[in-house]
Amino acid sequence: MIGRWRLLAMVIAPITKIIGVNWELRGRDMLEQDRTCIIVANHQSLLDFLGMYQIWPIMNKCTAIAKREIFYLWPCGLAAWLGRLIFIDRMNSDSARIVLNNATDYIKENNIKLWIYPEGTRRSTGTIHTFKKGAFHVAIRAQLPIIPIVFSSYYFLSKREKKFESGRVIIKALPEISTKGLTVDDVDSLLEKTRNIMIDAFNEINREMQSSNNSTDNECQYCKNAAMHNDYFIQYF
Repeated sequence: MIGRWRLLAMVIAPITKIIGVNWELRGRDMLEQDRTCIIVANHQSLLDFLGMYQIWPIMNKCTAIAKREIFYLWPCGLAAWLGRLIFIDRMNSDSARIVLNNATDYIKENNIKLWIYPEGTRRSTGTIHTFKKGAFHVAIRAQLPIIPIVFSSYYFLSKREKKFESGRVIIKALPEISTKGLTVDDVDSLLEKTRNIMIDAFNEINREMQSSNNSTDNECQYCKNAAMHNDYFIQYF
């Protein structure tokens, strides 16, 4: 029987090819290790979910926290269902807290990685916004390491300009941040430490992307053709 992760990759790969996005993973060894940890990633667009599922088989056993509205958005809803994501109601903080606590117990018992977007709402503004504390409470309560993951900016996507061209995205996994010995009093400092590390990495890979894009002045015919078919996806991403 085909594995769930391989099935996800098969579902997502054609979508990625159609929209012309090329994902480049760095720090693969950080994700291949068989361990329970909390993954925190920046959140710019629904494209983040496509990128997440591109590297899903590498992480082997992983699940993610997502707002329940995602379930009703195609193709992300299908991918979320196949990946058995954990849905929370962001409008009900008590319910969300219970779900997070239960998820923490589940991943520890089953040696699973838990992926969380600490910014909460997706915003593609060229920066990493303020983090919510949930992921860091979970990491400290369970004494689990944090693995930051940073996605470069989607320079090829703009809802305001109704632009969705082909492009390249760097996904960079950073070294783990230990929570050993930390208490609830350390949540704020852990949050800021993690966010600052991610901001530095985000700026670094964006500078690299900008330099690479400036050196390529002529848009290839493939990119032009792919961009013609992406009007449909702008409304979602």
